[in-house]
Amino acid sequence: MNAACKAPTRKREAAKPKRARKPARVTGAVIFLASLLWEDDREADEPLGKLRMEWRKKHLVMDHLADLRVPIRYWRKSGINGRRKGQYTMVFAGKELGTAKVSKLSAVLPVRAGVIPAKTETQIAREADALARAEDIQKNGDPRHVCTWGVVAMAINPNSPHRAELRRVWRRIFKRDPNKEHWRFGPDVVDRSGFLRVKLRWSDEALRGVDFCLATQTNPAVPLPSPQAIADAARPMGANSYFHRTVSAGIVTVDDEAIHACLATARAGVSETVE
Repeated sequence: MNAACKAPTRKREAAKPKRARKPARVTGAVIFLASLLWEDDREADEPLGKLRMEWRKKHLVMDHLADLRVPIRYWRKSGINGRRKGQYTMVFAGKELGTAKVSKLSAVLPVRAGVIPAKTETQIAREADALARAEDIQKNGDPRHVCTWGVVAMAINPNSPHRAELRRVWRRIFKRDPNKEHWRFGPDVVDRSGFLRVKLRWSDEALRGVDFCLATQTNPAVPLPSPQAIADAARPMGANSYFHRTVSAGIVTVDDEAIHACLATARAGVSETVE
């Protein structure tokens, strides 16, 4: 055959490289209600403040701190002789939504063939223990996730493909105290197995890709205080009060406007008296 009549040969196209599949993993996060976010080594109780600051740096991706709409209120009355001096602190409570903060855990938590392996389970346990120590729940070698006033709990994304595995793992990790009824720390907030029952908005941008959250619920122990009572307890601490510092950190409750009004009224009264 004449060379001119030969059919042109096609160049083989280079095979496109296959995209490597991302290894399966679970993603965790921590919900901040107040001082766990803002307390540092400048506090009066410096050891705990320093511990919290170091915990945030080591365990969380704080560059991606995000807002999360959750039902929160100033409800727990702190001890008058404790480091909060009788101020009201934050708990999960009620139906009205406030704004908390959430940050993802920095730990990589692999899953193999749909199963959470022992190494990942151990790491999740370490994250829960680290939070319990930062909250001053675990101390003096106590391994439990419950104390007289608080409990570390897990919320699981109901749409996570790993939800059943996470439930299995948390049941093994969670260490209760048989003498403390943590499931009574607020109505329908934490169950007996240490699962957070508060309904989270898992479709929000803040929780996109998150399979589980760790959070601390404290025991309200008193009826819901009025905005005036919260303001009265915060006033002696001035700008360094738990309320002011929590608001400065971007954490908001439905009562904040009324609390600010009570504080402002009191300041106006003092000014008139001085004049």
